[in-house]
Amino acid sequence: MTKQLVGIAASLGGAPSSSQEGETNAYRDKAKWKPDLEDAFPLAPRPTQVELLIFTGMDPKKWLASIQDFFEFYQTEDHHLVTMASFLMEGTAKR
Repeated sequence: MTKQLVGIAASLGGAPSSSQEGETNAYRDKAKWKPDLEDAFPLAPRPTQVELLIFTGMDPKKWLASIQDFFEFYQTEDHHLVTMASFLMEGTAKR
């Protein structure tokens, strides 16, 4: 595996270094080549971000409708519903 890492480092322009015991380390310092993830997959779909209301105890019907849509969209499993919903509560609603 070390030889494979050295080969990869050489192909990427990194300079592998040798230790005194004769073993080769692919990277002793930080890697010089860093891929730009924006360019790596230019046609990859971006995850959709859904904003949720924080439930404070007011307008429970509106909050329940939005949280149900969220859980349906992300296909949240039943055993996670209460825990995840509690993250979106504040004040007396969280108690």
